[in-house]
Amino acid sequence: MSEQDEELNLLEGTEPTNEVETEEQPEEKKDDGAIQAEKRPRGRPRKPPSTEPKPNLKKVRSQKQMETFEKARASLKAKQEEKKKLQAEVNKIKAKEREEKIIKTAINIKKKQLKEEAILNEYVDDDTPIEVLKEAIAEVKKKKQLARKDLPAKEKPDTTPQMPKLRNSNTGFFFV
Repeated sequence: MSEQDEELNLLEGTEPTNEVETEEQPEEKKDDGAIQAEKRPRGRPRKPPSTEPKPNLKKVRSQKQMETFEKARASLKAKQEEKKKLQAEVNKIKAKEREEKIIKTAINIKKKQLKEEAILNEYVDDDTPIEVLKEAIAEVKKKKQLARKDLPAKEKPDTTPQMPKLRNSNTGFFFV
């Protein structure tokens, strides 16, 4: 066919002839009789991307639903604020307890220092060696320990786990 005939066929809407189809298709390669397996794409075939805009998938809520949601959100916020206030109060109480504990330990340390100074003041007037002073301090500490041992100890509750009771032999299966 000539070029003019092809143009006329295209304009008229008729189908092209076999000559045109053979030109568009690639030539098949011929091997020496070897069989080749077709390559298949791996995985799931992909869908072509759509050009249409995606519809809004959110469900439209009614006025009552929106009101209840806002009410729930407000109550949640109130609970969170209340929890923060309680936590702040707990932190203040814990801080006071820590401070009191530190003050008590500081007082105890100061008392020990005063007692040791009192013992040292007794012997400082004399020209006594340091070893004698250390022995005197050790004696005072031993007396305190003995006084503590004389006090009755606090009884601790029995925390040993008790054995569970066994079931009656009549209620279960008996395997031989």
